[in-house]
Amino acid sequence: MEKSLKDLIAETENLNIENKNLKQQLHEVLESVESENIDALVVADKKKLRILREETADEIYRLLIEKMNEGAVTLNEDGLIIYCNFCFASMLNLPLEKVIGNFFHDFIDKFSKTNFNDLLKQAQKNIVKQELFLNTAKGKLTPVQISVNILPVEDVFTLSVIVTDLTLINKKQEEIKTQKKLLEEAEKIAEIGSWTVDLKTNKVTRSNGLYLIYEWIPANKIGNFSPFELIHQSDLEASKIIFDTAVKEKGSFDTYTCINTPPDNREKTLHIKGKVISKEGEATQLIGTTQDITILKQAEQELRNSNKELTQAQEKITKLNQKLESKVITRTRELELAYERLQEYNFELEEVNKSKDRFISIISHDLRNPVSAINSSSDIIMNNFEGLQKDEIRNFSKIINSSSKKIVEQLNELVEWSKQKSKKINFNPKGLNLYDFVEFSLELIQSIADKKNIRISNNIEHHIQVNADPLLLRSIFQNLITNSIKFTPEKGEIKLDATESKSMVEISIKDTGIGMKEETQSTLFSEAEMAKAATKIEKGSGLGLILVKDFVQKHKGKIWVKSKPGKGCTFYFTLPTAE
Repeated sequence: MEKSLKDLIAETENLNIENKNLKQQLHEVLESVESENIDALVVADKKKLRILREETADEIYRLLIEKMNEGAVTLNEDGLIIYCNFCFASMLNLPLEKVIGNFFHDFIDKFSKTNFNDLLKQAQKNIVKQELFLNTAKGKLTPVQISVNILPVEDVFTLSVIVTDLTLINKKQEEIKTQKKLLEEAEKIAEIGSWTVDLKTNKVTRSNGLYLIYEWIPANKIGNFSPFELIHQSDLEASKIIFDTAVKEKGSFDTYTCINTPPDNREKTLHIKGKVISKEGEATQLIGTTQDITILKQAEQELRNSNKELTQAQEKITKLNQKLESKVITRTRELELAYERLQEYNFELEEVNKSKDRFISIISHDLRNPVSAINSSSDIIMNNFEGLQKDEIRNFSKIINSSSKKIVEQLNELVEWSKQKSKKINFNPKGLNLYDFVEFSLELIQSIADKKNIRISNNIEHHIQVNADPLLLRSIFQNLITNSIKFTPEKGEIKLDATESKSMVEISIKDTGIGMKEETQSTLFSEAEMAKAATKIEKGSGLGLILVKDFVQKHKGKIWVKSKPGKGCTFYFTLPTAE
């Protein structure tokens, strides 16, 4: 993994500080031992403390020299190498025995020898240093920094030379330059600039990316130009407070602001992050980054506008969908109603067709006998009038009369039935006293029962009230009672009773007639099957019972029959109670 620019800089600085401290310690130890200012050295290793006295100090000094990361060389006044450590020999790619005893300038590059000679002369006055090149055994030039210092040892002129290999440092410097260029390119791409502020001198350092953001002139012409001079007046006070607070609290900040860039005073939006660097508890430096997010903000605004337009469009679409859905629901309901009406029309049409067929069947079958009786009786009277006795003429006249009445009765039933099927019967229910109403209905048919000596008993309690249409209820009673009279032999009995429940009244009409079979009961109220049970002299079309069923159902009631052959019949039906 490649090291970052910051890591390389820190590593280089630490290396320089470490070497400097080590040199200083060596010189201090040596001077103290030689001047006899100390009695002993206390050296701490990992396991114990070791006390080194004067006689062992030189050993420690050499040990420290050998462990140095730099070359250490001792020269006499002629420049002859009288000592060097392993590090220096490694720089030359030679063993120690081939280095010690040679002149130092023999290992100096020919182009650097003049500079080295000048360096030796200057070292007689003070400590000097210079960058030169060494010739290695492999013929390679190694860049080094040479520091020269006089060592006063018993009045002998001795030079101490510290050689620092610059290869790694130069390599790291190249890496730093490369990283710096990459960083500048990255800043340019991301529209980010970095900056530092020395809080003691107020000196501002800026990256090239910052110049591009603020559109400043080159650095050599702007001095310590402050970013605050470009910030919007509306943001200026708040920005200063954020900066001052970060310095005071030795913390960091993350803020947004707007600037007006020269020369056209163009507005930009910036995202600024900063952090305070402290040393020994004191804020010394402020570092941070500035990013131009103008285009990003514009894109966000455009996105918000687009989202708003999209939302409005979606709302319009939703409303249109709702309207369309409402129209579809309405239209669907209309179609459903139309379909229901069509089904009703079809059902009514089928019923009309059935009624027509039944009507024709009744006319052709049930009315045939009375019409034939009238025709035959009238033919006999007409053709044999003078030869007939009065009693015979009276009998034929009775036949004609009874047949005519029968035709009228059946025609009336057909008319009522036709009205019911065509929905032309008015329905006007009202509260009625059931007992009184039955008494009124019996007055109209009592004479028919009297002819057969049939007794009719009204056993209904006087307080019972029903909610019914008078005309339809009278037809119900007349049809059911007349039907009972018709199928009850002479001297029979008919009883009327009623019982109340919460909302309905159950009415029964019981006779002592001929009764009927179970299969006849199941089809008694069906138009397809008319009742055929009758006495030898009584017949009927069965339309009366069909009308009774329709009229009861119109009152939301029910009708049924219980009977056994020879045991009579009991008709039951229900009507709603009066409120």
